Amino acid sequence: TDISWAAAAGGGAAQNLVNNGGMTVAQRPSTAITASAYGAVDRWKIHLAASVGRLTVTQHSTAGSAVPLGHGFSIKMDCTTAEASLAAADVITLRHSIEAQTLQHLQYGNANSQDLTLSFWMSSPKSGTHCVTLNQPDQSSKHYISEFTVASADTWEHFEITIPGDDSGLINNDVGAGLDINFPLVCGSTFQNTKDTWAAGEDYGTSSVQNLLDNTSNYVLVTGVQLEVGDSASNFVHENIATTLNKCQRYLEVWGDATVYARLANGVSVSANTIYAGMFWHSPFRSAPGVTAFGTIYANATGGTAGNTVGISHAMKDSMMIELSGGSGMTIGNGALVATYNAASDYLVISAEL
Repeated sequence: TDISWAAAAGGGAAQNLVNNGGMTVAQRPSTAITASAYGAVDRWKIHLAASVGRLTVTQHSTAGSAVPLGHGFSIKMDCTTAEASLAAADVITLRHSIEAQTLQHLQYGNANSQDLTLSFWMSSPKSGTHCVTLNQPDQSSKHYISEFTVASADTWEHFEITIPGDDSGLINNDVGAGLDINFPLVCGSTFQNTKDTWAAGEDYGTSSVQNLLDNTSNYVLVTGVQLEVGDSASNFVHENIATTLNKCQRYLEVWGDATVYARLANGVSVSANTIYAGMFWHSPFRSAPGVTAFGTIYANATGGTAGNTVGISHAMKDSMMIELSGGSGMTIGNGALVATYNAASDYLVISAEL
C-alpha cells in the first residue's frame, strides 16, 4: 500500500469514505421496506430482491453500558415478515453506495491500486459466520466477499476487515456509484461465491452466510462504519452533525417532515387555482433530483388556496419550480405561501440518491 494516500486522508472527514457511518442523520421517518429503498437513516439503502422477507428500518438510539463507545445512534433492521424458507435467488442487503468521483485516489485498474480497511460495529441475532462485500457497480458488480465471525448473538461487537486493491478494477470518474458496501441479511445460493478474492458477478456472501431474517423476533443493528485507505483500521472519525448533514444533503433533503404547517416557499398565483413557487436547496445535489410529495402540500393566497396536486418543473442541482393546483378563488399575480398541511406525515422528499 502507498502510505502517502493514507497520510493524505488521515485526520478529518476525508479519512472515512462512508457518509453517515455513525447513523447520526435520519431525515426520513421510520420505513417499512417491501422493495429496494432507502430507509430512515440517510445514505443507507435496503437492497431487496426476495419473495418473502420484509423489514422495518429505523434510526435506533443506543443507550446503556453495552453499546459501542461514542456512538449515540445505529441503524436498526427489524424483521417483520420472516424469510424462513430461503430460495436460491432471494437476497436482501444493507447497502451504502459511495460516489465514484470521490474514489479516484484508490487507483483501481492499475498496479498502484490502494488497499482499504472496513471497520464497523454490529449486533446480530445470530452467532457464527457473517459476510460483508465490496462491490464495483462499474464492473457489473464485481465483488470481494469477506467473512467475519460473531461470537455472541444480540451483542455489540467490533470488526475490522482489509480488502486488497483491485489492479484490474474499474471506478468511473463520474457522479454514479463507484463502490457499494453490502451487508447481506438474506443471501440465497445464486448470490454466493468464494471469499477473499476479487471476482466477477453480483455476489454478496459465501455458502456459510447467515439468514438473519428467518424469524420476526430478529433484528440487526449496525453503526460506526468506516472505510479508509490502508491495511489497518483507525479510530472512527466522529463528525460535527452539521458536517454530516451537509454531506447527506448532496443526495437527500426532506422538507416539512414531522412539522405541521411547515413553510416551504413563497410563490405567485398564475390562475384561479394554480400557483408557481421557486425552491432552492440547502446544498447542490449530486444531479438533478426527483421530488415526491407525501400527504398534502398546499398554498394560501389572497382569496383562495391551491393544493392536492403537486407538479415539478425545471428541477436542477440547486433549485426547482413547484406547481400546486387543485384549489380555487385565487387572483392572478397575488403572492402565495407554500406549506405542509396539518399532519406530520405531510412533507416533500427531494432525492438524487445513488
